[in-house]
Amino acid sequence: MTIPLTAFSELGSQKIGTHFPAAATAAVVTIAASTEPGVKRHILRWVVVSYSETPTGGRLTVVHGSRTTLDVNITSADPIPLRDLMIFNDLANANEAMVVTLASGGGTAVGKLTIGYQTN
Repeated sequence: MTIPLTAFSELGSQKIGTHFPAAATAAVVTIAASTEPGVKRHILRWVVVSYSETPTGGRLTVVHGSRTTLDVNITSADPIPLRDLMIFNDLANANEAMVVTLASGGGTAVGKLTIGYQTN
């Protein structure tokens, strides 16, 4: 049995979020909108995703507020690192939530999602 895990930790000014759910379940990391004074927006720095087997319908999406800023199909089980994601952060506005979702891989596939982000 896989135990769903969602965790957040900090590495300097960078924060890390993970979600390792059970099979056939989407992995989701949600960063709530900030209400801190002076905070501008959530900035996604990197993402690593993988499935335990070849997914049927693998997909990674990033949503800032109500706008999808990244949407890619994942067609293999191999770990996929996405770095230098600054281009997508131009669409992020102040005080908006950010939701990163690795779609269910279907069947017995277990998806794993880890992100690195900052809130500035």
